[in-house]
Amino acid sequence: MYENLNAEIGRKGLKRKDIAEKLNISTSALLLKIKGETKFTLDEAFKMVEMLGGNLSVEYLFKKEQA
Repeated sequence: MYENLNAEIGRKGLKRKDIAEKLNISTSALLLKIKGETKFTLDEAFKMVEMLGGNLSVEYLFKKEQA
């Protein structure tokens, strides 16, 4: 799971439905991506940075937590 991404979405108060619409994917596809079960495209990753304010790095948002 992308813990940093999930936390920043919560901090910004964004709804997953709205994020999914901006990425042109379903909400369930977004949830799979956040869980790390499927991959974000590079374009999606940069859109996520933009939606979260643009001041966060891709590396920070998409750092996978070690199990």
